[in-house]
Amino acid sequence: MNLSYYIEQLLKGSEYKFVLSVAFSIITLIEGFYGTLIWALIGFLAIDFITGVWKSLNIGVKISSKRLRESVTKVASYMLLITTLIIAGKVESTFIPLVTMAYYYCMFTEVKSILENLEAMGLKVPGMFTEKLENFMSALGVGTKKDDKEDENK
Repeated sequence: MNLSYYIEQLLKGSEYKFVLSVAFSIITLIEGFYGTLIWALIGFLAIDFITGVWKSLNIGVKISSKRLRESVTKVASYMLLITTLIIAGKVESTFIPLVTMAYYYCMFTEVKSILENLEAMGLKVPGMFTEKLENFMSALGVGTKKDDKEDENK
């Protein structure tokens, strides 16, 4: 996996993540808790990393330096996107709301990944999360990791 893989993963379900990102960005700008977004994103990244390692140990997949580098590449791609938008916001103020949207978009991507990791380990994730996510993604015509694995097995 390389950077193009993570860009592709960011774009999966983009309509859903985009709409939620816009809504939460408006709330963030109104309420003024913009500074806490970086900590929330770091928290979701850490939880995703932990659940990913836990899943690998649980299903017997070897943890290698290559696989760990993939996590670093993902974090770097998020930070590159957000840093670029912050710099663009310094030059052109119309980019400032996009920074908040990018934070939320990345967080929603991480939440989706965390739920998929938990399900892959056999943990029961509340149906309201997984069923609604699956139905929404299917309605958009966007595959999930589960669909990708079924395609690989064919």
